[in-house]
Amino acid sequence: MIIGITGKVAAGKDSVLSILKDYIEYDICLDIDKIGNYFFQLKVETIVKKFNLKTCENIKKNLRKIVFSNKGKMNKLEKILHPNMKKFVKRILNENEKNGRVIIINCALLHKMKFNRYCDNIIIVDSNREKRLERLISRNMIEFDEAEKIIDFHEKYHFLNEKKIEKLKIRTRNKLFFFSDEKKANYFIINNNGTYDQLRENVELIWKNLIEIN
Repeated sequence: MIIGITGKVAAGKDSVLSILKDYIEYDICLDIDKIGNYFFQLKVETIVKKFNLKTCENIKKNLRKIVFSNKGKMNKLEKILHPNMKKFVKRILNENEKNGRVIIINCALLHKMKFNRYCDNIIIVDSNREKRLERLISRNMIEFDEAEKIIDFHEKYHFLNEKKIEKLKIRTRNKLFFFSDEKKANYFIINNNGTYDQLRENVELIWKNLIEIN
């Protein structure tokens, strides 16, 4: 079984993953941010050259300012990193899925990178703009203006923008999950605007449903 966790930036995907670990015995967790960081380090010289960055400065910080204000530049960065990331993830999935292992994919761009095609169950973590801004500023220790640019970019170009999430919510008919015709994956939507205890209750409810449908 492969479980995908996705959602907009700072919605609380890592928190859901942390809670989910208490309920589900999994064999492998593919954290796409960590995988991306690994390949970033491997490709850092190429990235510095392509974006005319200075190696003596904070490369990631300066790169964020460039790519989150220009879709073309973001696409340029993704072309450098995503092919290797996809190959790595697909290799891990192909090697382990046949053995019946439980795999979790934690990925903000799950659908854009087409990892959703591999998932049997997908958890979408949603949260309002104010909460996400607050978390992003605290987590990344960045200024409000920079956090806003990142949030705005994701709202505009992320697969799970506000309109699409709203459509998913309508399709659930106020239930916890709906059945997707695309890949016959079970979709679960968690609203993470409340307390940690409320989030835990929702994750536990998903776990109970996973037991029933698998």
